[in-house]
Amino acid sequence: MKKEPDKFNEKLKGIKEKINDLDKPAPKYHYGHLTVILIAAISIAGVMLAITGTSYTGNVVFSEDTTTNTGTSFIARNMQIKELEPPKNAQAVMLSGTVKGTGKAEVYLISGGEKKLAYYFEGNAGEGEEFRDACYGTCYTKMEPNATLLFKIKGVTLRIDNIKYTASRLIGFEMEPKEVDIDYKKEPVKTFDIKVTNPEHKEFNLFLYIDGPLADSFSWQGSIIKMTAEKEEETVHVEVRLPDNLAPGEYVQKITARYMPPSYKVFRGSTPTEEMIVKVKN
Repeated sequence: MKKEPDKFNEKLKGIKEKINDLDKPAPKYHYGHLTVILIAAISIAGVMLAITGTSYTGNVVFSEDTTTNTGTSFIARNMQIKELEPPKNAQAVMLSGTVKGTGKAEVYLISGGEKKLAYYFEGNAGEGEEFRDACYGTCYTKMEPNATLLFKIKGVTLRIDNIKYTASRLIGFEMEPKEVDIDYKKEPVKTFDIKVTNPEHKEFNLFLYIDGPLADSFSWQGSIIKMTAEKEEETVHVEVRLPDNLAPGEYVQKITARYMPPSYKVFRGSTPTEEMIVKVKN
C-alpha cells in the first residue's frame, strides 16, 4: 500500500491527540488510501467500517453526554431535602448559584443509599460569591430516579440558580464480519467489503485503520467516514495485494473502527472500538 503523504499525517495529528487524551496510545497505524479530503482544521468527516465475510456481527454501544439545565432557582434552607427529577441515564448533577455572608454550606446528593458532596463552601463570601457547575463528588456518578439534594447551611445565605444534569446519549454501531481468511496460494490479490450499520440512525464519526505485519498490503478509500441519520449502512471496499515470495506462516491483521468524540461534546471513558481480524495463511 502506498504510504500517505506527510500532509495527511499532519492533518490527523489533532485527531490522534484527541484519541490519546481519552484512551491509551494506540500502536503505529497504517491508513487506507484517502480520496476524502479533510477540509480546514479537524473537519472530521468521519466514521465507519465493517467487513463482509463468513462470520458474525459485532456490536458496539457508546455514549456522549448531553446536558439539561433546569433553571431551578431558590434560597436553600438548613437541612432542606429537595427532590430531583434527573433525566434518563443521568450520570452527573451540577449546581450554580451564589453564596453570601460568613459561615459554611454543604450540599449532598443522596442517591441509591449513598451520600456524595455536590457543593462546599466555608469562609467569608462577603456580599456574594458566584459558583458555576459545582459538582465535587457528583461530576460523574450513578443517579437513581428518586435522588435528592440535602442542604446543610450555617451562617451563610445560599441561593441556587440552576441544577444541571448530564446524561449519556447511547449510540450503537454494528460491524460485520468479525473475521476474514485469505489463502495466499489461491488469492494473492483479494477484495472484500467492510460494512457498518447504524441501526439507531444517529450521526457520529469513526476512524478506520489497520495494524499488522502485512498492513501495507491493504488499501481502501476513506479511512475517515461519516455516518448520518439518513443512511443506515456504509460500505468500505478493501483491496489486498500481498507481496511476492511471502514466507510460509500465518499473518494476522487487525482492522479497527474507533469512535471519534466531537470537540463540542463531553465524553467519559475509553474511546469505544470495534475490531475485525484478517488472517493470511501461506
